[in-house]
Amino acid sequence: MIYPTFSQALYELRTARQLSQKDLAEAVGIPQSTIANYESQRTNISPQNLVRLAGFFHVPVSRFYDVSEKTVDVSGLSERKVELIKNHISMLREE
Repeated sequence: MIYPTFSQALYELRTARQLSQKDLAEAVGIPQSTIANYESQRTNISPQNLVRLAGFFHVPVSRFYDVSEKTVDVSGLSERKVELIKNHISMLREE
């Protein structure tokens, strides 16, 4: 399966750093044609190359896909209130 969000994410990360496909390819040791194929959705990425690109851009692998983590901002809350929230979430999971 080809993931359009991967190709979009790769293009955005690369161009945000003003890198050509060739520059990126040389930096991570992947052929430029492979980078082009990834961005044009002509080929799927291998797990090894995905990890390589994530490492190069200093982003989690999930950045390349439409994966969102659900988080709760507990900044400014007391430890007691944070514990209450955790307990409530646990109870909801058990329902």
